[in-house]
Amino acid sequence: MQHEARMVLVTLTVGLGLLAAGDRVARAGEAEAPPRNGKVYVSNTDSGTVSVVDLSTLTETRTVDVGREPRGCDLNPAGTLLFVPNRKSHTVSVISTSSDSVLATIDITGREPYNLAVSPDGNRVYVACKSSSTVVVIDTATMEEIASIDLSSSGASPEGIAITPDGSEVYVANRQDDSVDVIATATNTVVVSAIAVVNAPRDAKVSDDGSKVLVVGEGGPTVIRTADHTTFSFPSTNDSRDVDIVGSTAYATIMAGRIDVYDLAACRSSPADNVTRVVMAPGRG
Repeated sequence: MQHEARMVLVTLTVGLGLLAAGDRVARAGEAEAPPRNGKVYVSNTDSGTVSVVDLSTLTETRTVDVGREPRGCDLNPAGTLLFVPNRKSHTVSVISTSSDSVLATIDITGREPYNLAVSPDGNRVYVACKSSSTVVVIDTATMEEIASIDLSSSGASPEGIAITPDGSEVYVANRQDDSVDVIATATNTVVVSAIAVVNAPRDAKVSDDGSKVLVVGEGGPTVIRTADHTTFSFPSTNDSRDVDIVGSTAYATIMAGRIDVYDLAACRSSPADNVTRVVMAPGRG
């Protein structure tokens, strides 16, 4: 649990631009850490690289060249492969975490891949493509695209994407439509369309038990109950860009320079009962 909690803090401070990589502050899409080898991977949108950060010292040890404007990133369950969507190159880079080098670059039909999620069995990667309003499916055995799924609106502009622990559903946060689409992985089709959520949703994560999805954006985060796709909204907050979940506790970065901590188990409507705010110190740069 200490490792998980520290990973959440590292991920969120990177998302706020507060974690220094060497002598610079990286403008980061997202961070990921393999569960065993003590490294964090940070996608740097400005430089077209991925930073490798030693979790024990919180220092950058290496940079890996990928495509143009890399965004979110995700690991396979074994922690051996890191998948990085390159927004302006319309590709996905695959990095080996043993050598910290690029194994493959996958061309996809979707335009502006913005974020992605690896299935729990590691066999598929689901890529949210912003300008084409599609989700591309990659087979990790062949490292090729095998499907492209149209979302509920041609102007959905998806940014956040998350998959349930059993791998049965993918939740896609559509920033332009203020909505979430639900994809059934058995058929690669949208089975629930345009669930109304927080304004301009940017990110989504599923709770460890798979019962809830937290969607963050401009205003109070929205909880989607996966059993029936009903929703609950937390009280309004400032613009949030990233969220991570440990157990039933969610940690969201707020652009004003703090982390909001949400109690997903309670889902009560009182801010005092649900939200703890942690103000972060300014980063360097």
